[in-house]
Amino acid sequence: MINDLKEFSGILKAGKASIEKSEAADLLESFNNLIADALSEGKLNSEENLITLAEIFEQVFPSQFAHELAHNLDSEIYFDLGEYLLRSVNPEDKSVIYGYLDLFRLSEFLVKIYDQPRWSDLIYNLIAKSNFTVDKLIQQRVKDYRTKNVFTILRGDNQDSLTWQAASEKINYYRLKIWQTLENENAIDSKVGFLLDNSLEMVLLDLACLSGGMVNIMIPANSVPQHIVYILNQTEAALLFVTDEKQLAKVKSIKAELPHLKKVVMIKGNSAENWVLSLEQFFSTMQESETGERLNANLEKLETDSLATIMYTSGTTGEPKGIMFSQGNIIFKRFCRALALPEINDDDKFLAYLPLFHTFGRYLEMMGTIFWGAEYVFMENPSVDVMIANMQKVQPTIFISIPKKWVQLYDEITNRVDIELADEADIVSSVKEVTGGKLKWGLSAAGFLPPEIFQFFQKYGVELMSGFGMTEATGGITMTPPGEYLPNSLGKPLPGVEIKVAEDGELLIRGNYVMKGYFSIPDEETFDSEGWFATGDVMKMDEHGFIEIIDRKKEIYKNIKGETIAPQKIENLFRDFEYIKQVFLVGDHRLFNTVLIYPDYDSENFLVSGMDENKKNEYYSSVIVTVNKFLAPFERIVDYRIIDRPFSLEQGELTPKGTYKRRVIEANFENVIEDMYKKHYSDLRVANIEVRIPNWFLREKGCLSRDIVQMSDSISIPKLQQELKIKRCGPENIFIQVGDYCYEYKSRYLDLQPFLTNPFYWVGNEALYNFCGVSIFQWYRQDNPEEHLGFNSKIKEPKLHPKTLTRLRDLFSAGEKSLYGLHLAAILLQSGSADEANVGIQYFAFILKDESLPIYKLTLEILLRPTLTDTLTARRNMFLAVLSKLKGADL
Repeated sequence: MINDLKEFSGILKAGKASIEKSEAADLLESFNNLIADALSEGKLNSEENLITLAEIFEQVFPSQFAHELAHNLDSEIYFDLGEYLLRSVNPEDKSVIYGYLDLFRLSEFLVKIYDQPRWSDLIYNLIAKSNFTVDKLIQQRVKDYRTKNVFTILRGDNQDSLTWQAASEKINYYRLKIWQTLENENAIDSKVGFLLDNSLEMVLLDLACLSGGMVNIMIPANSVPQHIVYILNQTEAALLFVTDEKQLAKVKSIKAELPHLKKVVMIKGNSAENWVLSLEQFFSTMQESETGERLNANLEKLETDSLATIMYTSGTTGEPKGIMFSQGNIIFKRFCRALALPEINDDDKFLAYLPLFHTFGRYLEMMGTIFWGAEYVFMENPSVDVMIANMQKVQPTIFISIPKKWVQLYDEITNRVDIELADEADIVSSVKEVTGGKLKWGLSAAGFLPPEIFQFFQKYGVELMSGFGMTEATGGITMTPPGEYLPNSLGKPLPGVEIKVAEDGELLIRGNYVMKGYFSIPDEETFDSEGWFATGDVMKMDEHGFIEIIDRKKEIYKNIKGETIAPQKIENLFRDFEYIKQVFLVGDHRLFNTVLIYPDYDSENFLVSGMDENKKNEYYSSVIVTVNKFLAPFERIVDYRIIDRPFSLEQGELTPKGTYKRRVIEANFENVIEDMYKKHYSDLRVANIEVRIPNWFLREKGCLSRDIVQMSDSISIPKLQQELKIKRCGPENIFIQVGDYCYEYKSRYLDLQPFLTNPFYWVGNEALYNFCGVSIFQWYRQDNPEEHLGFNSKIKEPKLHPKTLTRLRDLFSAGEKSLYGLHLAAILLQSGSADEANVGIQYFAFILKDESLPIYKLTLEILLRPTLTDTLTARRNMFLAVLSKLKGADL
């Protein structure tokens, strides 16, 4: 029996390979006795023994004994050790607490203490006492898993991975550069804004801020400019990171309103603006030797309660709210999630696509990966085909999603096998085939998923759980425990949070991972005198502690994409208009918003009654168009219906205070509502062509389906004074003209979707660009040509704006390689002037020097369209510019 801490430490240093299996078993068992004796005899009061114990914890991973030691730990002895460390360890000896926490989080130990509430308080107190921050967590995982992959990026048939060591080096470098940039702008105490789409760079920059003590502000990537202004001015952020020119376009439009913003860093591409840095320029700023010392000094000040980050979410009635999280909120939530899911471990793999500016994507997936020592794989995109292909390629063990994706997976499985008639083995085989074969854990949140889909996956090998959460609680609040799913239930409280149902049924929460508070809002307006936070959701709780949502007191919901909608805020915008008595917004778990309107027939000046149907529709349409101007694109109203009676108390649709019972109204007016959601597009016949206009486009333009009218050879939006030419063209009218271009189109209808979202079709098409406006840069979703749609020729030479040539030369001289520049170059290419066309070709050649650019393929495509120019010299120069980039059959 080994009875000495130093001897035990010495064996660990020698490593697992140095002793026989039988000796290893005795060694591991002796650890419990060793700790029990040390506690009973007071040996840990010795500073030397505490240092030795810290060394033991430090060595368990390098020695490869960690999982076996965790499996052999006696939970009572380990709990007593934790209480001793909490009671007796001095702050300067906190490394021993770090080691205790590292061994504790392994699943081999957690399964033994499942559903034991006493542990969460102990763990939080140890975190607080030792100031265990995100920086310490990352350092610990790098030490534990140095050469193991942590992040993987999929690119078609290829994938690139980053080890823990490589990720750590990048994180440290990124945080040094952020700190240095803030110093250079005399804004060292300023906050850092993130207006970013998911990417490896976003993760590394986020971890750089969280671990570096620099408070970053998460701005939802779908935010409209007015919300961005509000957030950046409220937080006085001096530095902002944006993904690309789509996001930069929003910032450009409001830059004059942002007095605190000094620099913007663009992850992809570059800009001619002197206040914008490309990522390359950001990294090439001069290095000051003292910068690292000042950053390290700042890290020493970090405490558990230090503000780490602010995440913005929609306010229910007004501006977005900034939700403040401390280092302790983030760290403690990870331990509590592990207590609830004890079997997740460092051999697990996430396939992730949820937005990193929302809590589930950022905390459960990204920070969960860090905590568990798992692997985070970026899904290429969330389309169903790509999702399934990615699952089959990477074989994830964990998948967290909105309900829509679980429905898509279920549909794919049921398309491959008849689940009513097939035997169980065939169904299991299909589930494994679709999901990659190793999927064990799933979570569906932010919407309703039918119980039969939960139960299907659980029956065939995937433990799919439901849950309830909100940003204010760092995500999850309740979850159905593994193996305990109840239909329509949202589960039981997670460890580390208290819940109770108030007298009026509203769910209240309290705990150490509930937010610090709202930015710039006093705590007394957020929490009650006992620290309870009101969720705004009306719940019922059964005798086993499981909860079920009944209604929403705080009127807020999520659309089918998980974007937060505050109906009361939108409904309130109608108050200033005459002839409207009641407005009810519909959109919960749907693709777009609609409204039910009851006119104010009792108004003394009610003029609508005398209007014919067209004028009446015109009036209410104009009201909605006006309201849409004040809303984010995903909030805008696409359609409406006039209802024949008001919402009433007698029908159970109103509370005694007159507020809406939303679920009752939706049920009572189900037929009227469903009529507005029959199609996801509006269709018109133009020049004997069926034209389909996606509803999201109407939403983006802030207009309704009835605002788009058909002309003899075009579609028009009279209220916006915009028109788009659509008609037959080419020999024997076999092609279709859209705007200024003629396209080959092999379909029985013309879907405008690819024309709006794929720059292969709109770049250089000035008429189409003018119809859509600058927002078209933000709709960029794909960049590959479609099989049924191809460019044929230009219709006519575009009318050249006098500043087009100057603008492109400015971009060229500043080194900006952008989609906007490509559009200007394509317009110049169509000019009748060989000199102007050649300026465009020079810009194309400039872009072709960098094959890594997202617009590289698009540039090649444009140069392979000789019919864009009527000038022989320009055609020759186009050929020369593209010549060296083509090989074999392409040439």
